[in-house]
Amino acid sequence: MSIFEKMREKRRAKQIKNMKSVKKEYILNDDTPFNVTESFRNIKASLSRDQFRLYKLIYDRFVSSQMTPAAYDTLAVDIDS
Repeated sequence: MSIFEKMREKRRAKQIKNMKSVKKEYILNDDTPFNVTESFRNIKASLSRDQFRLYKLIYDRFVSSQMTPAAYDTLAVDIDS
């Protein structure tokens, strides 16, 4: 085990120890891929309707800010009469 793996395990153990209200099985492992659908289900269950709608709005805005700009095809026409 390398020193980085030891540091990661130590940090993870400290996070688990400090957790109070969150269930320990919901802690994401550094090697586990992030599943957006599962995350939304877990979050939706713990928030009110308005809180979840605000969370989703902020999340969608954040994701869209990370996207590449859209490319549009435009056409200009001048009509002389």
